Amino acid sequence: MELDRRELVRASAAGLALFALPGMFAARARAQKAQAAEPKAGAGARFVLVLHASEDPLQQFELGRCFGSFLLHAEDEQLAPLAVCDITCATTDEMLGLPWPGAPVHAVLLEPAGKALPALVGDLWPRRVPGGPSRRPDEELVEAYRWAHQSIAAQLAKVIPNERSVLEVWAARERSELGAHPNPTSPKLAAARRCPWQARLCALDRLDRRKGWLQALAQSVRDRWGPLAPAGSVWGRRGGCGTWFHGGPEISGGGAGPCGTGFVPEVSASFLHFYRSEELAGFIGPPRPS
Repeated sequence: MELDRRELVRASAAGLALFALPGMFAARARAQKAQAAEPKAGAGARFVLVLHASEDPLQQFELGRCFGSFLLHAEDEQLAPLAVCDITCATTDEMLGLPWPGAPVHAVLLEPAGKALPALVGDLWPRRVPGGPSRRPDEELVEAYRWAHQSIAAQLAKVIPNERSVLEVWAARERSELGAHPNPTSPKLAAARRCPWQARLCALDRLDRRKGWLQALAQSVRDRWGPLAPAGSVWGRRGGCGTWFHGGPEISGGGAGPCGTGFVPEVSASFLHFYRSEELAGFIGPPRPS
């Protein structure tokens, strides 16, 4: 099934539930299976962000370094909305008959009702970072990642609900499933993990506690995905002595260079590697700790 990106945007804007998109049920099932032991909101209240493991190695690399850094190092306000999302990966064959004409699609957001929205599209990495004679290369690199974080956050803000009226609907649904309601005056990490929709609503209701709730929501995202990458991917880390992968099977091509010959800023050290179709055939991902 070939689906032009413009057709998907029009269908989503018209409120059509795209139930027949190939691979989407598989991607959702993979997310639910890999995260079954994760303390989370009611299953009906979760959105799913599906990262596109493209056959294009450059597109994979761009998404892996930018989104991986975003998960670990984005600002609290940028990262907090992801607390209401599961995250998984899908190959090109699973991703709606990609590639689409036009800008590359890096991620799709699945709403609980089945509607799919393009979430991350186009360049995530800046084409040019302003430099100068007094600016070191590592400073330019940090600035490039800051730009990437802003780009990702701005795009996610367009598809993850943020309006009060919508948050109230999802918070009520979450409350009916869990029977929980965090104290809006007392931001707590445990509440943000268990009741992210209600926690996001608390951040709006109590402006004097907004910073605390955003910190708790963002930390819940870092705690969830920092130790173990989304299903279908693995964390890699660059250092002065080479590159390492962990949390999954051994990946070829990660040989070390001359030890101690380079410096890697922390914001760029960790990245996501996406498994190819043949790698996924025998591996979905290690069980997520409870």
